[in-house]
Amino acid sequence: MSVHKWIAGLQSDTPVLEAAARVLKLRFKTVAHFLPLAANEPEKDVEYVHQLRVSSRRAAAALAMFTDLMPKKRLRPLRKQLRKIRRAAGNARDWDVVQIHLRDWSKQRPKSEQAGIQFLQGLSFDRRLQSQKTLVELADASLDVQDAIDHLDLGSEYSKNRTLGEHAVPFLDGLQDVLHAAIETDTGDYEHLHRIRIAGKELRYAMEIGAPCFQPPFKEVLYKAIEEMQEILGTANDSHVAVQWLSALRDELKKYQPAEWRAVRPGIDQLLQYHRRRLPAQRRQFAAWLKRWRKQHQRFSDLALAPASLAITERTHS
Repeated sequence: MSVHKWIAGLQSDTPVLEAAARVLKLRFKTVAHFLPLAANEPEKDVEYVHQLRVSSRRAAAALAMFTDLMPKKRLRPLRKQLRKIRRAAGNARDWDVVQIHLRDWSKQRPKSEQAGIQFLQGLSFDRRLQSQKTLVELADASLDVQDAIDHLDLGSEYSKNRTLGEHAVPFLDGLQDVLHAAIETDTGDYEHLHRIRIAGKELRYAMEIGAPCFQPPFKEVLYKAIEEMQEILGTANDSHVAVQWLSALRDELKKYQPAEWRAVRPGIDQLLQYHRRRLPAQRRQFAAWLKRWRKQHQRFSDLALAPASLAITERTHS
């Protein structure tokens, strides 16, 4: 199945109910495709779990954008089930990433470190197996998005002629404000960098839905910049989590299994030092990114396309 980042057939003046139905159906169809593959056949392709995590994030972004159009009694169970899938896929993917990194890391390390690396590989494999159990339990999860689609409604708050552009532009402006607020209150600790990353992640997946409502720089410049930020902060987060894990593991081994610790110490210590060095390097990359972002970013609404009816009127009177 091809994975759709952008959604074909949408325009700024597409009726918002039609757009919401199209987006929700496509996003949840992708989740439903990868869920049984990730749960029952993960050994065939490590990308199954990765694609399940990404598709569940995109589906969550769709729910967030169109929440106001959905009855709460149908939204709540859908959101709850999706959250379970997203967390399970995220946990499994995190341990896949650890295993991939350890495999590549071991190829370039000396013999003296191999015992420690093999110890970590065994431990991470066990954690990965545990995470798979949750995915298996969710394999038959019900994601009845069609029921929610059938009950989409603008209600009395909006005009019946409301378009995707009228809905998505202020929504994305709001997410942009959340990101900028997180950036401007950056305290310098890595937990806060993680919060910036989360705000950027929510913005990125919403931008994929709203892209047809904006001029080309929105997609070609600003979206790519957000992708770059996610890559930088994702790497920083991986190292931050690794430092916490390895530090706690080191302390436990020292205390409860000192003989084992002496055997595995070189491999664990060197990996811990690697991640500690990488953290400030990623912060410097983020600082450089932020400098570029402040020069190039624009208020999203300034890039919004004019509604087709307005554009026709303007051409007629020009």
